[in-house]
Amino acid sequence: MILTRKFPGQFPIKEYHERPHWQSILDSSHSREKSYLFIPCPTVSYLTKVRACRGFSLEELRVAGFTGRWRGPLASRWSESLQANVQRLKENRSKLILFPRKPSAPKKGDSSAEELKLATQLTGPKEKARVITEEEKNFKAFASLSMAHANAQLFGIWAKRAKEGAEQDVEKKK
Repeated sequence: MILTRKFPGQFPIKEYHERPHWQSILDSSHSREKSYLFIPCPTVSYLTKVRACRGFSLEELRVAGFTGRWRGPLASRWSESLQANVQRLKENRSKLILFPRKPSAPKKGDSSAEELKLATQLTGPKEKARVITEEEKNFKAFASLSMAHANAQLFGIWAKRAKEGAEQDVEKKK
Protein backbone atom coordinates (compact mmCIF):
# COMPACT_ATOMS: atom_id res chain seq x y z
CA MET A 1 0.00 0.00 0.00
CA ILE A 2 1.44 3.34 -1.03
CA LEU A 3 0.69 6.34 1.17
CA THR A 4 1.06 9.49 -0.86
CA ARG A 5 -0.57 12.88 -0.61
CA LYS A 6 0.91 14.89 -3.45
CA PHE A 7 -2.12 17.11 -3.95
CA PRO A 8 -4.80 18.16 -1.43
CA GLY A 9 -7.85 15.96 -1.30
CA GLN A 10 -6.10 12.76 -2.33
CA PHE A 11 -6.26 9.62 -0.26
CA PRO A 12 -3.87 6.66 0.07
CA ILE A 13 -3.61 4.57 -3.08
CA LYS A 14 -4.52 0.94 -2.43
CA GLU A 15 -2.72 -0.60 -5.37
CA TYR A 16 0.17 0.82 -7.33
CA HIS A 17 -1.46 0.24 -10.70
CA GLU A 18 -4.46 2.34 -9.58
CA ARG A 19 -2.37 5.48 -9.13
CA PRO A 20 -3.42 8.64 -10.99
CA HIS A 21 -1.34 9.35 -14.03
CA TRP A 22 0.28 12.62 -12.98
CA GLN A 23 2.69 12.53 -15.90
CA SER A 24 -0.04 13.69 -18.25
CA ILE A 25 -0.71 16.89 -16.28
CA LEU A 26 2.83 17.81 -15.25
CA ASP A 27 5.25 19.79 -17.38
CA SER A 28 8.07 17.56 -18.59
CA SER A 29 11.34 19.36 -19.12
CA HIS A 30 13.66 16.35 -19.39
CA SER A 31 15.01 17.19 -22.83
CA ARG A 32 16.26 20.66 -21.87
CA GLU A 33 19.97 21.24 -21.65
CA LYS A 34 21.12 21.71 -18.05
CA SER A 35 23.90 23.98 -16.88
CA TYR A 36 25.96 22.18 -14.28
CA LEU A 37 28.07 23.56 -11.48
CA PHE A 38 31.50 21.95 -11.09
CA ILE A 39 32.73 21.41 -7.51
CA PRO A 40 35.47 19.24 -6.00
CA CYS A 41 34.53 15.90 -4.43
CA PRO A 42 34.35 15.90 -0.61
CA THR A 43 36.75 13.15 0.54
CA VAL A 44 40.55 13.05 0.55
CA SER A 45 40.69 10.21 -1.98
CA TYR A 46 38.79 12.17 -4.61
CA LEU A 47 39.93 15.76 -3.97
CA THR A 48 41.66 15.89 -7.33
CA LYS A 49 38.42 15.02 -9.14
CA VAL A 50 35.74 17.54 -10.06
CA ARG A 51 32.08 16.53 -10.22
CA ALA A 52 28.98 18.14 -11.69
CA CYS A 53 26.19 19.46 -9.44
CA ARG A 54 22.80 20.91 -10.23
CA GLY A 55 23.18 24.65 -10.71
CA PHE A 56 25.26 27.76 -10.14
CA SER A 57 25.41 29.72 -6.89
CA LEU A 58 23.95 33.22 -6.60
CA GLU A 59 27.41 34.72 -6.19
CA GLU A 60 28.69 33.04 -9.37
CA LEU A 61 25.71 34.34 -11.31
CA ARG A 62 26.19 37.83 -9.86
CA VAL A 63 29.91 37.91 -10.73
CA ALA A 64 29.19 36.61 -14.24
CA GLY A 65 26.62 39.40 -14.72
CA PHE A 66 23.38 37.43 -14.86
CA THR A 67 20.12 38.92 -13.60
CA GLY A 68 17.80 37.52 -10.92
CA ARG A 69 15.81 35.25 -13.21
CA TRP A 70 18.92 33.14 -13.92
CA ARG A 71 19.48 32.09 -10.31
CA GLY A 72 20.52 28.50 -9.60
CA PRO A 73 19.56 26.29 -6.64
CA LEU A 74 22.94 25.38 -5.10
CA ALA A 75 25.77 27.44 -3.65
CA SER A 76 29.49 26.68 -3.63
CA ARG A 77 32.00 28.02 -1.08
CA TRP A 78 35.12 27.11 -3.09
CA SER A 79 36.93 30.09 -4.63
CA GLU A 80 38.70 27.97 -7.29
CA SER A 81 35.48 26.43 -8.51
CA LEU A 82 33.80 29.84 -8.30
CA GLN A 83 36.31 31.33 -10.73
CA ALA A 84 36.09 28.32 -13.05
CA ASN A 85 32.28 28.42 -13.06
CA VAL A 86 32.19 32.19 -13.58
CA GLN A 87 34.51 31.78 -16.57
CA ARG A 88 32.25 29.05 -17.99
CA LEU A 89 29.15 31.22 -17.46
CA LYS A 90 30.74 34.21 -19.21
CA GLU A 91 31.84 31.98 -22.08
CA ASN A 92 28.35 30.51 -22.45
CA ARG A 93 26.74 33.95 -22.22
CA SER A 94 28.94 35.33 -24.99
CA LYS A 95 27.61 32.60 -27.31
CA LEU A 96 23.99 33.05 -26.21
CA ILE A 97 21.42 34.94 -28.28
CA LEU A 98 18.35 35.52 -26.13
CA PHE A 99 15.20 36.28 -28.11
CA PRO A 100 12.63 38.52 -26.38
CA ARG A 101 9.19 37.08 -25.69
CA LYS A 102 7.60 40.17 -27.22
CA PRO A 103 9.69 41.59 -30.08
CA SER A 104 7.99 44.96 -29.67
CA ALA A 105 8.98 45.24 -25.98
CA PRO A 106 12.38 43.63 -25.25
CA LYS A 107 13.42 43.40 -21.60
CA LYS A 108 16.77 43.97 -19.95
CA GLY A 109 19.11 41.07 -20.71
CA ASP A 110 17.55 40.25 -24.09
CA SER A 111 19.75 40.42 -27.18
CA SER A 112 19.79 43.56 -29.31
CA ALA A 113 18.17 43.81 -32.73
CA GLU A 114 21.58 43.59 -34.46
CA GLU A 115 22.39 40.33 -32.66
CA LEU A 116 18.97 38.94 -33.55
CA LYS A 117 19.62 39.67 -37.23
CA LEU A 118 22.90 37.71 -37.02
CA ALA A 119 21.10 34.62 -35.71
CA THR A 120 20.57 32.01 -38.39
CA GLN A 121 18.35 28.97 -38.33
CA LEU A 122 20.36 25.79 -38.78
CA THR A 123 19.01 23.86 -41.72
CA GLY A 124 20.31 20.67 -43.22
CA PRO A 125 19.88 19.24 -46.67
CA LYS A 126 16.32 18.10 -47.34
CA GLU A 127 15.81 14.58 -48.60
CA LYS A 128 12.88 13.63 -50.74
CA ALA A 129 10.64 10.76 -49.73
CA ARG A 130 11.27 7.51 -51.54
CA VAL A 131 9.62 4.13 -51.87
CA ILE A 132 10.68 1.51 -49.33
CA THR A 133 12.28 -1.46 -51.05
CA GLU A 134 11.40 -5.09 -50.37
CA GLU A 135 14.86 -5.66 -48.89
CA GLU A 136 14.30 -2.86 -46.36
CA LYS A 137 10.90 -4.26 -45.42
CA ASN A 138 12.36 -7.70 -44.72
CA PHE A 139 15.39 -6.39 -42.80
CA LYS A 140 15.41 -7.54 -39.18
CA ALA A 141 17.28 -4.86 -37.27
CA PHE A 142 17.28 -6.47 -33.82
CA ALA A 143 18.44 -9.84 -35.14
CA SER A 144 21.27 -8.28 -37.16
CA LEU A 145 22.39 -6.15 -34.20
CA SER A 146 22.39 -9.09 -31.81
CA MET A 147 24.29 -11.20 -34.35
CA ALA A 148 26.89 -8.46 -34.79
CA HIS A 149 27.23 -8.19 -30.99
CA ALA A 150 27.68 -11.96 -30.67
CA ASN A 151 30.28 -11.95 -33.47
CA ALA A 152 32.22 -9.19 -31.74
CA GLN A 153 32.10 -11.04 -28.40
CA LEU A 154 33.13 -14.41 -29.84
CA PHE A 155 35.75 -13.20 -32.32
CA GLY A 156 38.68 -13.88 -29.97
CA ILE A 157 37.46 -17.37 -29.08
CA TRP A 158 37.03 -18.24 -32.77
CA ALA A 159 40.52 -16.93 -33.60
CA LYS A 160 42.03 -18.97 -30.75
CA ARG A 161 40.24 -22.14 -31.90
CA ALA A 162 41.36 -21.58 -35.51
CA LYS A 163 44.96 -21.10 -34.36
CA GLU A 164 44.83 -24.27 -32.22
CA GLY A 165 43.25 -26.20 -35.11
CA ALA A 166 46.00 -25.05 -37.48
CA GLU A 167 48.66 -26.12 -34.96
CA GLN A 168 47.02 -29.55 -34.60
CA ASP A 169 46.95 -29.96 -38.40
CA VAL A 170 50.67 -29.15 -38.56
CA GLU A 171 51.38 -31.71 -35.82
CA LYS A 172 49.31 -34.41 -37.60
CA LYS A 173 51.21 -33.86 -40.85
CA LYS A 174 54.53 -34.48 -39.07
